[in-house]
Amino acid sequence: MYLDPYGLDNEVPASDLQDLLAHYAWQTSTDAFLAPAPPQTMVLRTAQNIKATFARILELQDDAHPELSQLLRGNDAMNVDTALYSAMWSSLMLTPPDTFEWNDRLASFLHRFAGSWPEDVWLVEKYLWPMYNSFTALRHGFARHVNRGLGDPWDHCRLVRDQDDLIPPMSRRDLDGHQSVTFKIGQVFRHRRYGWIGVITGWPDQGTQHLPVATSRDTDDESDTAAPREHPRVPVRLPNQFYFMCL
Repeated sequence: MYLDPYGLDNEVPASDLQDLLAHYAWQTSTDAFLAPAPPQTMVLRTAQNIKATFARILELQDDAHPELSQLLRGNDAMNVDTALYSAMWSSLMLTPPDTFEWNDRLASFLHRFAGSWPEDVWLVEKYLWPMYNSFTALRHGFARHVNRGLGDPWDHCRLVRDQDDLIPPMSRRDLDGHQSVTFKIGQVFRHRRYGWIGVITGWPDQGTQHLPVATSRDTDDESDTAAPREHPRVPVRLPNQFYFMCL
């Protein structure tokens, strides 16, 4: 099956591709062009397209066309952030961990996951940590981050585990005013607007007015810091410490 997602809505006949090669005066075998693409290559290409789309949305900001981030359902900004997260996983899992470039991508990923997806720490420990340790000869790659003042990227993972071990202090509501509380800790719910399922893990004693708005512009480049006055306007998921966790 041959597809041209950027040009056609239907399947492309093999004869059309052969005619195109003939138009470019290709005289030898066409097998190299028409052979099936390996699944790994397709996944990595899709991941690269997702990253390019994310970078384009950040570049255009409010001028970005809605189709860049629209899916069939869900919040556009959250969908984009989730898609980028999956693309970063693909790039790490499907490329050899024996290069400094892989180290740099892992460092950026660890910085991002700890803030938005801390519940996935067990996946990081199960898959990425063994890959990281499999090439000890190149493990000085993270030393470059430390020397640049960025710290050890694995500290983000350790911080998540440390937070898991903390016992949160008990805060009780006014017993006279609990009748109007609609949701309770431990309750599973489906979000009315976004459609995802979550569980309530806590509550703030000052409501939601003081909750920060998380933003991000990281993809998988080497830049882990931004100028203090740069405030990208693409919201991402709040960390699960802010009182709910998606399932």
